[in-house]
Amino acid sequence: MNKNLAIPILITVLLVSALSALALTYFNIQYSRKGRSLQFQAAAMNNTRMVLDSLAKDTLIYSQTNRAIDPILISLGLKSSNAPAATRPATR
Repeated sequence: MNKNLAIPILITVLLVSALSALALTYFNIQYSRKGRSLQFQAAAMNNTRMVLDSLAKDTLIYSQTNRAIDPILISLGLKSSNAPAATRPATR
């Protein structure tokens, strides 16, 4: 009689194990897709940040020759309002 009871229990354990493996595989695939999507978004944000950093540096270099852009740089916080004025060479 023990053999007859053991077979349904083993089949139930096998079924639960198979369903658990199926569920875990599904969640693994879904999270892998989400991870790849987030990696793409992070790369796009890093690229945008590098472009904006480069633009800010170029703008600061441009402000050394053209002071009219200083109010914009100050309003954006790229330059302090008490920055020293550029020294001009003395003319004789």
